[in-house]
Amino acid sequence: PMQRQVQPCPNVQNENSRTKEKRAIAGNAFKIEFACYADKQLCQKAGRAFERAGVIISDAFIFKTQIVVNATIVPFCAALRECQKDHIVTLGGSYPARTMAMARDDGVARLYPQALIKQLGYNPHPAYSYFDIISLFNADAPFWFEEDGPIGDYQSDFLFVILHEFMHGLGFYSNWNNNLKEYNDALVPDVSLLLENERFLGINKTSKQITVTSFLESAMDEFIVSLPDMKRTSAITHKMNRLKANHGQSYYDAFHHAGLVKEAKEMYRLGTTRGALGFQAPNDTSVAFVLESNLDPFQPGSSISHVDYEEYGKSPDFLMRFMQDRGVTLQYAMERSQSSSAIGPRLRSVMKALGYHMNDYPSLAPLIPSRLNTTKSSARKTATLLLSHLMYPICTAIYIGSSYVW
Repeated sequence: PMQRQVQPCPNVQNENSRTKEKRAIAGNAFKIEFACYADKQLCQKAGRAFERAGVIISDAFIFKTQIVVNATIVPFCAALRECQKDHIVTLGGSYPARTMAMARDDGVARLYPQALIKQLGYNPHPAYSYFDIISLFNADAPFWFEEDGPIGDYQSDFLFVILHEFMHGLGFYSNWNNNLKEYNDALVPDVSLLLENERFLGINKTSKQITVTSFLESAMDEFIVSLPDMKRTSAITHKMNRLKANHGQSYYDAFHHAGLVKEAKEMYRLGTTRGALGFQAPNDTSVAFVLESNLDPFQPGSSISHVDYEEYGKSPDFLMRFMQDRGVTLQYAMERSQSSSAIGPRLRSVMKALGYHMNDYPSLAPLIPSRLNTTKSSARKTATLLLSHLMYPICTAIYIGSSYVW
């Protein structure tokens, strides 16, 4: 798997800093730099699908700065040694090209995707990477394209996959992972700072107390709650951030002796118990958006970073399940959920909570009519808040991607 590295990203001044606030980009806000290592026909169809995906997402979001994507189609088996196993094949993976540490009112530093930071118009701002999102797609997968005719019951709609992956690149992911090598049944947020012997200091604007960040949550992690008690899991991170290592003591030893393993194991229990975790946006009184916590053992990239597979299959928020239904087009998934957009209402509330400006009622960009086989019922399931405040001059260059399987 790709590893994330901490690197400095000093503040820089925009050349157009004296210009007025940017207006929303009309039309497709995505610039796709596409490399394809497959046959010419597949590459051409994929290129058109990328453009279509950009239009759909741009219709739901209000982007003021272009999103630049490095997209690659490559045979995973030959190039990455990730081959089909037990009738399961990985369709793709995406991650922010760079994430940036920033604190909100609570003073806790979290990692925000560059694509989001760019929209907020900070000046000065941390140095940006050229790309905002890195996406990989598996040329070995039996993808279906809109111009192909009826979808086969073994195929996966490529447009569906692109939309899913780009949402990860825009920030739909969790940093909770089994990052403690001594324990395979314990979860902690990102440990990049600990490995670099770094800590971030901030100030809670409500309590006026100094905060310390050693474990880095993602932007999305701020709003994750345990169910049904609705307690924020950031409270567990807060306990972990109190960790102090004595001279000559490793942070792993300090973590153990501080009694924090119990907290990490409790998070693992939540992350592997169905219906135990959800996303609750600020000032939202509706039922929490239930996250994927039904995979045991915990599956990095799939667990928590997706929504409950069974709960949302036929709902308007079908897009962010960790597996895709075979033989189901994006259009049909929208039809059966009576949705006017692939970006469902709860997904939009997540992205709004992260800091994006959203169109609450995006217009329906026309799709090619659904062309499923006549046996629709036989389609088999897969086996297959404006941000502000303190910016830190440290970024992470690569985020471990969220795999999408089929």
